Amino acid sequence: GTFSQVEPVVGLSGVSYLDFGGGAKFDLAKVLGWSKALEVSGSYRHTGRTMDIEGQGSAEANVDFVNASLYVQYLPRLGITAGFQMANMEMNEVQQTASVNSYANIAPFVPLSKGSQMQWMVGLDYTIDKNAWLSLNFGMVSVENTYNLTADADKAVNLPIYAVDEKVGGAWPQTYTSQFSQTIVEASINVEF
Repeated sequence: GTFSQVEPVVGLSGVSYLDFGGGAKFDLAKVLGWSKALEVSGSYRHTGRTMDIEGQGSAEANVDFVNASLYVQYLPRLGITAGFQMANMEMNEVQQTASVNSYANIAPFVPLSKGSQMQWMVGLDYTIDKNAWLSLNFGMVSVENTYNLTADADKAVNLPIYAVDEKVGGAWPQTYTSQFSQTIVEASINVEF
């Protein structure tokens, strides 16, 4: 759906929000007449915000989220799971103005302009009893954030602390990219009531 803010805060002439998405899950085993599960699922969601800033144009923030999974049960008690998630965020920024009270002054202090997160995981499910199972999973999370430092980066509130090392001769580069990844190992017992 699309929504508009009735009375925007001072400095904004309008704010609108957009949100839509959908998803589906199919048990292909039932279609093929198999007795074991073969489930495929996926979803997509988009959210966005547009702020019309008086005398400055507009600032937009958009997020796209994708989710996909697969579950295959090939023995009476043992199954394989696989999943993938990805979120991409992009925010354009407005120029800083001379007016201290202007809403546009906020953007330079929160300079994240692009963000990308991805996670994948594979694992085994072992059925212990009806509505109870053991899960063993392995996966990876990867994150990449890009910051626009053309404004006053020294006052930025969400710039990683280690970005200070990127200053060359006391000056910031035009952009700064932060990347990291993490391995996930998970073992859990799940119970449904």
